[in-house]
Amino acid sequence: MYTQDNVISKNKLLSSFQLSKMHTFEVAARHCSFSLAAEELSMTPSAISHRINALENELGILLFKRSHRKIELTNEGEIGRAVQQECRD
Repeated sequence: MYTQDNVISKNKLLSSFQLSKMHTFEVAARHCSFSLAAEELSMTPSAISHRINALENELGILLFKRSHRKIELTNEGEIGRAVQQECRD
C-alpha cells in the first residue's frame, strides 16, 4: 500500500499508465461494470479487468468485490471513488 513516506522515497511522478489505471478505475466504479467501462473506454472487459488487477496489486488493496457477472466496490474502493470525485470537482 502506498504511504506518504514510500511515495516520497520513490521520488517519482505518476506515469501516464498509472493515471490510465486510475481513470479505468473511475469509469468501472461509476458503472459498477467492467463491460460498460470497456464500452466507454473502447477496450475489452478483459483489458479493464487486467488494469484493475494491476492497480489493486500496486496499491495492495482490493477495490472491487467480484462475483459471477457482478462487481461491487469494497470499502477501500468507495473511499478511492470519493477521493477521485472530490479531486475532479
